Amino acid sequence: MKILFPTDFTEQSIHVLKEIVSLNQKLNYELIILHAYSRPHAEGFDQGGKLDQNEKNVEKHFNSLTKEIPQLSNQKHTFKKVLGDVLDSVIYYVEHESIGLIVMSTKGAVGIGELFGTKTAKIIKSVNIPVMVVPKDATLMPVNKVGLACDYSEETSLKKLDLLTKLAETLKFELDLITLNRDEKTMTVRENNNRDSLKKSLGNIAHTSHFVTSGNVEWGLIKYARSNDLNMVVVIPKSYNFIERIFHESLTQEMAFHSPVPVLVLK
Repeated sequence: MKILFPTDFTEQSIHVLKEIVSLNQKLNYELIILHAYSRPHAEGFDQGGKLDQNEKNVEKHFNSLTKEIPQLSNQKHTFKKVLGDVLDSVIYYVEHESIGLIVMSTKGAVGIGELFGTKTAKIIKSVNIPVMVVPKDATLMPVNKVGLACDYSEETSLKKLDLLTKLAETLKFELDLITLNRDEKTMTVRENNNRDSLKKSLGNIAHTSHFVTSGNVEWGLIKYARSNDLNMVVVIPKSYNFIERIFHESLTQEMAFHSPVPVLVLK
């Protein structure tokens, strides 16, 4: 499997790449590190020269990453530079490479709406593979306990759980199955059957069930993560609106300031 990581070479982006490399020491996936850059603005006539210089600068950044993260040399990885838009570039590589996971970084509270909210939501909407979003200062290792948001009103697509079960088996973390705004005592026969089916699919992965009341599903997940020392939150979105809400700036600011927990979106 391959992990695609779009980078803009910022300090936060480099931090997340270091975390990915650390995590990948156990996963042993191939890394594709992607940078998309734009044409120079129309100033003067030497656009070709400026474009060449931009390409050289990208190569310098790639070389700097190799020096700053020496562990990269022990993992299979490829640097890719693309002239164009980040969203289009990500979609292209998902369609033409065996990408199994996209990892996105955010700059934190400042500028979240552009990178972490709008672009991330668009990427998640546009691809059919899992996307992991890593807030400012978040860490990917160690992973001891992960929360999976569960809605038993519909049967969970077990195929969408493939990556999560692989990660759990490799990293040996526990799973909290979190159901928000639903009382276990009033669950229907169908809901119980759907829960049993999901639990069966987890096999020997250690897991517990939790029912949490919160006025807002998105806030409830973040608050639960903070209160229970989760290392990651996993969601299986039913709609694009849910993605927009969970990556809304106010919510991600709360996550970044108080509980920098990565979010894994399964698709």
